[in-house]
Amino acid sequence: PRRLSLTFLKEQRQKLEAHREECRRRYRDNAELGHLPHPLAVGQRVTARHPRAQSLATGQVLTVDWNRRHAPIWVRFDSQELGCEHISDVNVMPIDALDNLPTAHKSKLLFSADGLGQQPSGGHVFPAAAQRAAQHGFGSETSIEERAATLLA
Repeated sequence: PRRLSLTFLKEQRQKLEAHREECRRRYRDNAELGHLPHPLAVGQRVTARHPRAQSLATGQVLTVDWNRRHAPIWVRFDSQELGCEHISDVNVMPIDALDNLPTAHKSKLLFSADGLGQQPSGGHVFPAAAQRAAQHGFGSETSIEERAATLLA
């Protein structure tokens, strides 16, 4: 029915592209990001889809130029064979997902009442963060500020 119609899929693609363009505009203009993730930073470790090899590889951000329309992120891949490439923003992500989350989102995900970053269902949102919290002995009496200072340092 409607959910699989060509018209519906085209509308959804248009909405997605409009959202991406708004995000890029905010990054380019250094506008208030609100709920958006922080942009990638020079020197940040990333996983990216190599444009020629069409495979995922790790690397480091060399430059970010939001005025460059199609591939604003210059990545030096760890593998010498892959070299350096301009990568589209939709084909790159930080290795540590927490690096670019807005502070408010980090608090919600990492610092629940039990101190272990659990979802209401009890499953861990970020198992590694929950493990670090447990290693540091965080309990419900530990303040968010104390947890943040230890875990995000």
